[in-house]
Amino acid sequence: MIDTEQLIEYLAGTASLRQRVTYNECLNALTITDLSILFGLLGRVQRMQARLGCDLSALVVSSRTGRPGTGWARGATEDWDSAVARCYTIYAEDTAQTAASSSGQERPALTHGLPYDPGNAGDLLKHTWLAAIVPWLIERSPSLFRYADSFAGNWEYELTPPVEERVSRLRGTELARYSRTAWDRRRYLGSTGLVGAITTTEQCCAEIWVGDRDHERVSRLVAEHGCRELPESSDGYGVLEGSEGYHLLLLDPFAEFLDRAHELLPKIAARSRTCSVLLFVLAGSRKSPAYERHTQVLREQCRAHDTVAVAGCLPPVAGTAVRGETKHFSEVVFLPQRDLARPAVDRLLPALASSTVRVATAIGDGVEACLRLEGLCPEVPMGPSYSNAAEET
Repeated sequence: MIDTEQLIEYLAGTASLRQRVTYNECLNALTITDLSILFGLLGRVQRMQARLGCDLSALVVSSRTGRPGTGWARGATEDWDSAVARCYTIYAEDTAQTAASSSGQERPALTHGLPYDPGNAGDLLKHTWLAAIVPWLIERSPSLFRYADSFAGNWEYELTPPVEERVSRLRGTELARYSRTAWDRRRYLGSTGLVGAITTTEQCCAEIWVGDRDHERVSRLVAEHGCRELPESSDGYGVLEGSEGYHLLLLDPFAEFLDRAHELLPKIAARSRTCSVLLFVLAGSRKSPAYERHTQVLREQCRAHDTVAVAGCLPPVAGTAVRGETKHFSEVVFLPQRDLARPAVDRLLPALASSTVRVATAIGDGVEACLRLEGLCPEVPMGPSYSNAAEET
């Protein structure tokens, strides 16, 4: 058994000699590696996925056949042996870049095997809303802004070419203003990174509390960006049971939320009495029973807890090169802290409507966004300012 650094040295040495890593050599390298090292290797080269033209998970050798996974046959642009060799070369380059960080250069952010491209339609919707909501809340918390993200992920990611083209259409938005420095470096800010950029730009004292099921990510956020670890980090939903005084809590559990919506929405609505909550939801369809049940429970809980929820939605995107948006209907739901519900409807709703439409326009291809208000409807009608903002492009 060898450790990760020894494996890096072996792979880098092979690449430096410009030798082709043969199929047998690859097998030998992988057989002396435990799964954690293998997954680390694949995570480090994940950013090469688009250039390789296939899913890098196909580099995992089948234990049954001893050959590459079947995924390699789908859309591969070169033979498997050559692709493995090129992966190793890129891995060595990335290792050198990582070492350069000790001299003050910033280490490039990686996707770490995510099944979607950061900056997909759901991300853009969620982050344009964060770019509107966080400054609005900062104005109402003049001393110290406290943000909690219990499914934090990474601070930033690689900005892939399809996403880079898309975000260029968001110039002039608040998201672009806060993300400009990262975009110039071809990086896309995750939610924690974006909140960090917003609080820095606004010269606001802030605490960013993070949790994630991957504790390595949490450790990295704490060590490299000064975040604080949530005490409930082992369970992303545990933060709903606490009473800590956050100004905004982000719940972004990827694709698993709807199965537990009936159990979690009452806790989310109750938590919004003392803390604003932003929830990210993915569904296969707006007409799916699980999503319809989520919508009904959300409406019931808003009424039961005398609160309000603003929801913005985007449909699946057809014919896209961006992973993670062709099969998912994405929705963000903002539940302002209860005593801010009326100001949120009056002041924030138009900005959220405008942001939602801007994202749909940037995606293009006739994508239509929708916005709805739960809790105060129909008792409080949406006025002209909302209608105008919703039509703004």
